[in-house]
Order: sequence, then C-alpha cells, then structure tokens
Amino acid sequence: MRLHRSNTLKVLAVLALARAAQGDHFVDGTDNCIDLLDCSHADPPCLFLTQQNTIERIASHFGLPGPTEDLACEIGLGMADESCAGDTGKTQWYRLVPTQNGVVDVTLTNCTFNSVVSIWDDCYGNLCKGDPDELACSNPSGNNSAISNFSVQAFTDYWVKVAGLVGQDDFNTACTVHISFDPEEPPNDNCVNSELFPSANATITDDITTATIEAGEPQETCDDGDNGVSQSVWCSFQPTVPGVVNLDTNGSRTNWDPVLSVFTGSCGSPTQVACDDDSGDGFNAAIIDLPVNAFTFYRVKVANDDAEQDNDPDLQLHFLFQPYPTLSFTGAPYTHSESGSQTVTVTPSGPAVVPMSVDYATVAGGTATPGTDFNSTSGTLNWAVGDGAAKSFSVTILADTCDESDETIRVRISNAVGAVIDITHTTTINITDNDAPPTLTLSPSASVSESAANATFQVNLSGCSTQTVSVDYLTGAGTAAGGQDYTPVDGTLTWVPGDTSPKSIVIPLLDDECDEPTQTVPLLLTDPINATIGGTNPVTLSLTDDDDVPSVAFTSAPYVIGETSGTAEITVTLTGCSSQQARVNYATSNGTATAPGDYTATSGTLTWNPGETGPRTFTIPINVDAFNEANETVNLTLSNNVNCTLGTPSTTTLTITDDDPPPVVSFSGAPYTHAELGFPSIFQTVTVRISAAPGITTRVTVATSNGTARAGEDYTATAPTILTWNPGDGANKTINVPLLLDNCDEPNETINVTLSNPVNCTIGAPNPTTITITDNDDPPVVSFIDPPFLVAESDDQANVKVGISGCSSQSTSVRFATSDGTATRFGTSPDYRLASGILAWAPGETDSKGFDVLILADICEEPNETVKRHPQFAGQLHHRPCQSHPRHHPQ
Repeated sequence: MRLHRSNTLKVLAVLALARAAQGDHFVDGTDNCIDLLDCSHADPPCLFLTQQNTIERIASHFGLPGPTEDLACEIGLGMADESCAGDTGKTQWYRLVPTQNGVVDVTLTNCTFNSVVSIWDDCYGNLCKGDPDELACSNPSGNNSAISNFSVQAFTDYWVKVAGLVGQDDFNTACTVHISFDPEEPPNDNCVNSELFPSANATITDDITTATIEAGEPQETCDDGDNGVSQSVWCSFQPTVPGVVNLDTNGSRTNWDPVLSVFTGSCGSPTQVACDDDSGDGFNAAIIDLPVNAFTFYRVKVANDDAEQDNDPDLQLHFLFQPYPTLSFTGAPYTHSESGSQTVTVTPSGPAVVPMSVDYATVAGGTATPGTDFNSTSGTLNWAVGDGAAKSFSVTILADTCDESDETIRVRISNAVGAVIDITHTTTINITDNDAPPTLTLSPSASVSESAANATFQVNLSGCSTQTVSVDYLTGAGTAAGGQDYTPVDGTLTWVPGDTSPKSIVIPLLDDECDEPTQTVPLLLTDPINATIGGTNPVTLSLTDDDDVPSVAFTSAPYVIGETSGTAEITVTLTGCSSQQARVNYATSNGTATAPGDYTATSGTLTWNPGETGPRTFTIPINVDAFNEANETVNLTLSNNVNCTLGTPSTTTLTITDDDPPPVVSFSGAPYTHAELGFPSIFQTVTVRISAAPGITTRVTVATSNGTARAGEDYTATAPTILTWNPGDGANKTINVPLLLDNCDEPNETINVTLSNPVNCTIGAPNPTTITITDNDDPPVVSFIDPPFLVAESDDQANVKVGISGCSSQSTSVRFATSDGTATRFGTSPDYRLASGILAWAPGETDSKGFDVLILADICEEPNETVKRHPQFAGQLHHRPCQSHPRHHPQ
C-alpha cells in the first residue's frame, strides 16, 4: 500500500531511439508490443523500463540527457491503428506499471514529424497480435502530441505507443517523450478513509513519513510515550465468520516506535478492543489472537510514538485472519433401532486456532419422550489448539413393547468457544420401532332383517400403539342396492394414542314392501395408518327379507267356455311385490276332455319382471265336434314356480260346455205281455234304445219293481242294471226279467220296469213301462166235505165242513144258507135254526172252512129229517163254481 504524501512526484522520461548500424533502416527491439520485454539491444531507457516495471524507479534516470534519434521502427504485425488518426507508420512502445493509483501525463516535444501518441491495455504476450483495448489517443494538428490526466490503477500494465502518420517516415526525425506520474491521496490517512485489507492474510508496506494525525482520532490506551502519537495509518477489515486476528509490525524500520490498536464502532465514537505498544524504542508491536465477530467492522490504527519521529520510516503491517473452525455433526441425521445407544459425532472443519469447546445436550423438540424412549444426555466437548479431530458422545435409547412411529431425539450443540457452530446446530436421532403394528379386525359377517333400523359392525384394535391409528371404511357393491335397501356409508375411524376401545360402523337399513332374496352389502376396511388389517376383510352384511313371497294363482277359476268359442283365455295373477323376476310354468292335461279331440294341449312360462304385478294370460284352443257329450273338463296346472309361491288355486279346470242335444233313451216295444207258461221259468226281454249314438259314455239305470205281480212269487226281481253306451255306440240294450210259474189261479199281473239315473242322455216315454203276466191256472172249487151230514136230535148243533180245491192268488168266498127239508124251522116244533153267511179264503189259503147249524130237540118221535142246504142236493151243499171275480156267492 502507498501511504499518503503531501507532495507530488513528477517523472520525466527522455528516451532516445537507437539507430541500426547500417543507418538507413534498423529494427529496434521496442517497435513491437511483443518484443518490448526483450531489450538486450536497446538503450538504457528501455532496459530501465522493462526491468524495474515501476515508474518511480525510472524517474531517477529520466532526468539524464539522452540522444535524439530518428523514429525508424516498423509497425508490429496485426496492430490496430489509433482511433484518433489514420494509418500510422513507424512505432515505438513503452511499458508503465504504477505501484499505486494516480494520474499520468504523456507529452511529446521537439518532434519534427506529425506524431500520434496512444495508451493501451490488454496487450501482453500474443494478445498484441489481436485487438488490444485503446484507452486514450492524441493526434493534434501539429507535430507534438500529448495525453493529460490519464488515470492509472496500481499494479496494472499500460502500454504507451508513439507513432508517426503514414508518409511522415523521415529517418532524420526526432522526438522527446515526457511521462509524469502524480500519485493519488492515499485513502488510509484517517479513520473514515481506512482501507480494507485485501485478503485474510496480507502484508502492507508503506512510508509513514507523510502520514498525519486527524482531529478527533482516539488515543491508544497502551501508548507508553510521554508525547502521544503522530503519523497514523488506518486499515479496516470485516470478517464474514468469527475467528481470531493476528497483527504485527515485524519487519518495519527500527528507528521509530509503532503503536498498534484495534477499534470497533463508528469513527466518531470508536471502542478500543485491543492495543499494543512495544514498550521501548525500536521494537515492533503485535496483537495476537484477537477474537473477532462475523460482520463486525474493525479498524486498525498504526501510529508512531511522537518521540520517535523519522523522516523516512518504512512500515510493514502483517494481517492474519484465522476463522474459527466450524463444528458440525458427522453422519447426521442418525438412525438407530429401539434399544442400545447412538453415538453422535461432532467434527470441526479444521484444527482449533484457540482452545475450543462446545456444549451438547438432548433437547426438546423431538417426538421421543425422555425417560421413556431415551435417557437425557448433556456435556461438553473440548479441543486443544491444533486439534482437529472429531469428538463423540452417546445417547442411550430405551426399548418398549408398544408399536409407535419412528420417533426422533433432538440433539443440540451450543455455547461454542473458539469455534463456529454449523447452521444445523441441531440434529436428530431417528428411533426405528421394532414392534409390530396393531391389527384392525372387523366383526364377522352378520345377517340382519331388513326391518331393522341399522346394522352395526365393530372394528377392534389389537396391540398397543403410541401413535394415532386410523382406517377408512366403506360399503361396496353387493347384491343390495344402495339408497334402496340401505344407505351407503364411508368414513374414517380413529384411535388416539393409548385408545384400544372398539369403534362402531353403523349402516342404516331401508325397509321395503317387496319380497326379495337375501341381499348382501360388503363392508371394507382400507388405507390403514399405523396399523394392519387382519381377519376377514371385507365382511358381508346379509339383509334377510321380511316380506311374504308373492303368490301366483288362477284368477277366475274354475273356467267355463262353450265348445264353439274357439279359444279359452286363462288369467293368472301375481299377488304381492317382488324385487326379482318371478316365473311359473303352466300346462293343460286331460280331464274329461281329451287332447287333441276336444282341445289343443298347451304349456309355457309366465314371467313377471321385478316390481310387476299385473295379470298374465295364456290361451287354449278349443275344438268343435258333432257329438253330444257331457260338459268336459281340462285340467289346468301351475308348477315350477320361481321367486313366488303357488297360491290358491294353483290347479283348476276349464269346463267345455257341449252344444249338442243329449240322446234320448227309451223302452223299445213296451209295454210287454207274456203268458204264465208252464215251464219252470221264462224271461221277458226288455229292450232299451238310444235315439243317437253318443259322443261320450252314456248310461241309464234299468230296474224292476212290483206292480200287481210280486217279486219272488211271480218273477225274480232284477237288481238295478246300468246300461252303457260308449261314444259312437247306437245299439239297443236289453235286460231279461225272469218270470216264475205257479199253480194258483190269479188275475193277469204286471211288473213295473223303470229307467232312471240318466248320464249324458235324457229318458224318453214311456217310462216306466210294464210287463203283463197272463195267468194259465183254473179257479179253485168249493164243496161240502163228506156230505151228507148226520146228527142226533139230541145234539145241539151240526158242524158243516166246506173245503176249497186249488190255489188262488186272490180272495175266495162262498155264501151259505140252510132251508127246510123234512125238518122245518117254522111251526110249533121247529127242528133247527136258520144258518147263513159267507165263508172266505185269503189268497193262497187252502184250509177248509165250516159253519154250525143249531138243532132243536123235540119230544115227538119223528122220522129222520133233512135240512136242505143251498144249492139243493141231498146231503150236500150245492153251489156254483168259483168265478174269475174275487168273491163267490153260494146259491
């Protein structure tokens, strides 16, 4: 660093151009920027310029008289012309390297040609063949050119080019180059203008002679001189990290007494933080291991003890900044299982520059619990100067039996001494859990009536967990319809740490009026957090139906239709609601009607889609015939019912009413007459005819009954006999009535024959009819038995016997009476009393009958007397023969 001076240094460079030995044409070593460094053949000005490289060193030689030479160098290849002139010819180059900032003047005098002067940079090495940067240029109308007040920077290379315009290349031309340098006021003469150290390790060399003391500068507390200080120089630095600073003035001249001090704060009210005086003349001051903070502005003052002034003292100020090592965790963050101990390592970025230490501790902020998951730890790590090794401490981790999330222990380093803590002054130890997560289990599948309000399932949590457990649930797609059979649900169940109680899932149920099968609703657990799902998942909720199964039945059973109707329409009704398709098969079968003669057999399936309840019909073709027949039936049957029951009736009949008149059944040849022949038995054939052949089986019952004839006496009774005509049979039917022969006189007798119980027919006239039996026996004879009758007069009465010969089937009678013979019933001495009356025989009776005649006795002797009987013949009754009428009257 160049210290501020109170005067200005003027530099005059008088450079002579060397001529070649041949005279007219020569090549000078400085005619090209590239050859400027090789000055072995050049005059001393070039040598001085290139070897010393500083203007102030050249200045002592610039005052020497030098030759004036022609400007005879060639233009270097590839060089651009100056912007202030046209094409230039011969060139001469000079190099300037100032050691501090300042102002340069370049002036050409005594030039006998039209000269051009310019200043360039970026022209070193091969770059000169390229395009260097022109910084300044002068081409006046006269021969002499000048560049004034050109600012230069310390330690920067500049090249000055002196050239002549093309056409001005006389070999006898001459020119003197004047270069003067005026250094700038140094910036570090007072506190406000203190110059910042260029690096962390720097040496400042300066001449303190012209330095001054500004008004208000602070007084060093360590100055042991009696006269204070003078000639101060200020420097400054601002560390970006904390560390220590070493300052010393070693190497400075020993004929002055430096005082070294460090301040913070503003220049108006600085605070001294360090100060050193060598405590003797000619000694150097030093401040060692001064702690400094990051981003604090420090000002260093180097002053001279007032008693030790020197006109030309040299100063060397050595500045060394050593940043504190940065302490950081190595291998962090850490992961360890749920037992044992974790080693935590702290590593410095470099060796300790001063004794170094840092505190460590487990601190709040992690998720692990001290005393439960780990043991709290704290302490201090220490490093000696120069020690850059890593240091470690351990944290004990405690095991438990609860499932938990990975937990963290927060570890912090703090209170660093002689070190900087990395921005990550905390780290974590991640404790990985070694316990299995708890298991979530749904209660088993269940069956619930649809009439229930809700169905509830339990979700159980097994095991211990120190973290929040949750699981989502939802009802899925089963056979039950959401919104119709139940209300779909979804949600999340949550267990806070320590909670193991079961949680409920409630599914609202919706009742309906329709029969339906058992329907299912799957319930699913999904997306568990901090747990696993075990057991059966999903489970099934079965909804059992509480509605009656709909029934199918014939609507208007039994059905009746005329034979000529063509078709019969049969209606079947579904009663009740069903949520599924209901089906039933229908079929016809022969009753009394037969297929295909009377009807066409029919079968099929009737279907009701879910929710439908309307009637369904099917038709049966009816066939017409010409036969009379009874009403016939077709059996109708419902079967193979699906999703319904068979109601009442599920079987019925279709009656086909006949349209043909029934045939007439009657006796043929009636009434009948048959003689009572003398044979042991005989039959009377009774014929029954039908008016037309029937279309169906026709029957009639024939039976005999007593008329005047008696069964068992006159004929053998015939049990009721059924006469049958099969379809198409029109023949007569007969029965034989056995007749019995007897020996009794009797009148003609009749047997009744009757038709009854007609089936599929009517009975025509006559009905009933008769069989007349004509008798073939003589009437019986009535006569006195053993006449004449003799009685004594002394007998009171005489008994007269009358007998009957033969059998009669009817009542027989005879009138009897007495009349006078020789005996009389009149006079004074009657012989007898009159006797008269009727003797009767019942039908079939053959016993004799008698009557008495009262005898009257007298005292007179008289001859035997006779009493006549009617009819009159001696000794017997005379009567006429029996007639065919029921009674006989004696004469």
